Amino acid sequence: MTLEHLILANVDTLNDFMRMQGSLYVPGAKEIIPELKYLTDIGREYGIRTINLADSHNEDSVEISDTPDGIITHPRHAMVGTWGAEFIAETKPDKPYVLDWTSKFTDYASVIEDIRASREVVVKKDQTDSFGQRSYLPLVMEAVEPKTGVLYGVVSNICVDLVFDGFANNGMRLYVVTDAIMELPVDASLPREKRLATKGELYDKWESAGAKLIEASEVVKYLG
Repeated sequence: MTLEHLILANVDTLNDFMRMQGSLYVPGAKEIIPELKYLTDIGREYGIRTINLADSHNEDSVEISDTPDGIITHPRHAMVGTWGAEFIAETKPDKPYVLDWTSKFTDYASVIEDIRASREVVVKKDQTDSFGQRSYLPLVMEAVEPKTGVLYGVVSNICVDLVFDGFANNGMRLYVVTDAIMELPVDASLPREKRLATKGELYDKWESAGAKLIEASEVVKYLG
């Protein structure tokens, strides 16, 4: 990979998911924090554009439910204005350009120029799919035209996988940092349509799509 048209994609590394006191802690997530910090530091050292994706929900969000199914709907998390909706200190963006899903724009040309001028961009989304209607990630893609992406964050069998699909559909060359992602545990005995993908199923899917699975310590080696 080369730095031109390269992005780091930091997915949902928020307090609610990453810290044990968070409202929807992902088991094992705290173990990947050193790798997440390393990737954040690499982005800053090498000046790599970083797209930071963040859940941002309110009480009317369709994803929030008192009777969640764990696939489409989930308990309250990443609620607007709360500690849980903030990035952990180790991945907190530095002077980012923020695109909130609630924002309304009239001058898209100006927004695109602002995105292009920013090394760090935060995309606040109100759904698991960052390429959906309640997210400005498609606009970011239009602005920066990335060719290569380094993907990490949580959770790998929901939001990370959906970001992967969106990037792959845009023809990007993808690297997934396996020691900087964490999946939700699943009961593999259940029929596939009733559960999330296992780690093995994800890895097979990503590699079949042409992605390279690497560790955080290898990223610099691939920068070229």
